[in-house]
Amino acid sequence: MINQILDVLENSFVNINPGQKQIEIINQLINKNLNIFNELSVNMFKPVENIDEVFSSTSVYIDMWQKNIEDTKKSSQDFINTFGLISVKTNEELIKKYETLKNQCDTQKDTIKQLQNEKIIEQKNELTSFKNIIEKQSKQFQDLVNLSEKLFTAPSESQKSSNNANNIQKKNKPSVKNKK
Repeated sequence: MINQILDVLENSFVNINPGQKQIEIINQLINKNLNIFNELSVNMFKPVENIDEVFSSTSVYIDMWQKNIEDTKKSSQDFINTFGLISVKTNEELIKKYETLKNQCDTQKDTIKQLQNEKIIEQKNELTSFKNIIEKQSKQFQDLVNLSEKLFTAPSESQKSSNNANNIQKKNKPSVKNKK
């Protein structure tokens, strides 16, 4: 068991060593390239050191620096765009635009809620009035049914009472058959 653990540790140290060598090689290349860049920049601008004294009063000098500034800005913007990044100025403009749109969206949401509440209140009022109409019509219909019932049942009761009255009168009258 201990031998297996030692083998695993040995293998991991063996695997780490080539990775460390690769990192050292990359660091050496970066340092070497940076030194070369520093040497190039010093050698490249050495002949131009005294250019300020020569051209300081001419418009060509100012135009050259303006063009240089514009070219540098354009190159840096192209570099930034290559990676899909945006400048700080563009970022600030987008943030302002976002805030404006967010405020506009919030006011529209509030307006929508207000209109929905007004619509709900209007619908409740309509339902209440509709309910009142239904209740009124229901009461009127019930009254009509009751009245109809009284009208249709009253003659039969009156006929019964008139029949009863006729029967009573007949009983009180002497019958004609008996007199003969």
